[in-house]
Amino acid sequence: MSWIDKDPTIKVGNTALSIESERLKLISSNLANSQVPKYRALKCNFENALNETLKANEAGETKVELVSTNPAHIRSPEAKNVSLPTEEEKVSTKVDQNTVDVEKELADLSTLQIRYNAAIDTLTHRISLIKLAIESSKNI
Repeated sequence: MSWIDKDPTIKVGNTALSIESERLKLISSNLANSQVPKYRALKCNFENALNETLKANEAGETKVELVSTNPAHIRSPEAKNVSLPTEEEKVSTKVDQNTVDVEKELADLSTLQIRYNAAIDTLTHRISLIKLAIESSKNI
């Protein structure tokens, strides 16, 4: 593990990008299946995962825990279970009983783009500060 892996801003930024990547997969899946009869839209609460990471970072607990998504996985002492995507609990008003709301998914996609860009901007700024510090130390 290098020193850059211990930087809290980079750790939180990486976690945010990972979460947003998973959110993109979920939204893409829902949009791709928006015309499939009886398809149930999937959802997952990514905000809780990000908030947990941010709180752990603020408390100085920067250790990233292993995640177990399947009971057959080899468990570590600090492994925790995560909630997998679940079906949205809403009644379909469509004839084909599909629960995907395309407008909502597109709005979520726009929000995701803003969050993703903010995480990228934060990481880019932090890396440029680290680069500036390294270049400045060479001139001393």
